[in-house]
Amino acid sequence: MRRSIDRVQPALLTLAFLILARGSAAQLGKSFEIGFPVMAPDQARVDFLLLGFRVGSMKPLALGVDCSIATLPVLLTKGALTLGSGLDLAYPIPLGRGAILTPRVGGSTLVLAGVLADLGDRGVTAGYNAGVGLVGPPGLTGGVRLDFTHHWFAENRGISIMTIGFPMH
Repeated sequence: MRRSIDRVQPALLTLAFLILARGSAAQLGKSFEIGFPVMAPDQARVDFLLLGFRVGSMKPLALGVDCSIATLPVLLTKGALTLGSGLDLAYPIPLGRGAILTPRVGGSTLVLAGVLADLGDRGVTAGYNAGVGLVGPPGLTGGVRLDFTHHWFAENRGISIMTIGFPMH
C-alpha cells in the first residue's frame, strides 16, 4: 500500500498545479475553518478542535484544485505539533441561488512533531482522501462552507473530519 501512495502523490501534485495555473484568482474561494474529528460518542473530546485554512477553485462545472491545512491547537499547548493537509481535485457543481456543492478527491499529509515524536509517531505520513463541501450563498455574513472529509493513511488508519468555513474576501 505504501508504494502505491508514494507514486500517486507526485502525480496528484503535478496535476493539481497544472489545473491551478489555468485558474482565475476571481474564481478562488478562501475560508478560515473550524472543525472536529468525527468519532464515536464515547471517544469524542471537546478539546480536539481543529483550526485551518482552505483555498479552492469555485469555477462551476470545471475541474479545479482544493487545498487545505489544519492543526490541533490543544496539542501545541502540550509541546506537540500536528499539521494535516489535503491537496485535492474538485468539481464545483452549482445548486442554485449561489449554493455550490464541491465533491473532491486527492492526497493527504499528516505531520507529527514534538512530544508525539517521543511516542514513536513522528514524521510525515502520506495518504489519500475524499470529501464533499457545501458552499452557502453569499448574504449579509458572506456565506458559509460546510465540509466532510475522510482521510485514509497507512496501516488502515483513517479519520473523518467535519469543518465549517467562514469565507474571506
